[in-house]
Amino acid sequence: MKKTKLLILSLFIANFSYAQTSLMDSLIQKNYSTFKKNNSNAFEGKGWTTLQGEISKNNSVLLGEYHSPVKSLTSQMRL
Repeated sequence: MKKTKLLILSLFIANFSYAQTSLMDSLIQKNYSTFKKNNSNAFEGKGWTTLQGEISKNNSVLLGEYHSPVKSLTSQMRL
């Protein structure tokens, strides 16, 4: 009986984590946009327009960007 409960719990957790991943993937695909710097050192693109609109509507904004993992970065450096 204990093994059965453990198996059911494990399957539930695995299914739940997959659901979160697919939800995040769909949200990212739906809200994904980019911007780039043009020749006059100004930003342009749908992502930049969206970002400016969101910043103007809010009091505080937190921006972040993804960098390669530290392990990968340090393995390329000569210490």
